[in-house]
Amino acid sequence: MKTWNRWQDWVTLAVGVVAAAVALFGLAGTAGTSSLVALGTLLIIAALISLAMPGLVVMEYVKVALGLLLIISPWVAGFSGAQTMATVAWAGGLIALAASLWAAPLSVDAHHHMHHPSGA
Repeated sequence: MKTWNRWQDWVTLAVGVVAAAVALFGLAGTAGTSSLVALGTLLIIAALISLAMPGLVVMEYVKVALGLLLIISPWVAGFSGAQTMATVAWAGGLIALAASLWAAPLSVDAHHHMHHPSGA
């Protein structure tokens, strides 16, 4: 699989950018801002690593975990009442989770072809 090519990773990257941007620029000072910025930033990093190394299977599971953390973050970090941030976390988490689960088998396949180029 070619690097910088998988749309699922670009979607996950966009979710990270939106999450971090909403927290940083829209609602600074709101409870949970730092949590949303951190999760968004980690999602950006994980997506960039997946884009650069599509056969690195562990990054798909990292992105799945980050998607799940985004989903629960409004309750855990105490910003479920901040409607915009909470909605971004819930929707973004679901999107990141779905895209990462979709990309996981592709990553496994890319990993297999990297280590067994003949298809064996």
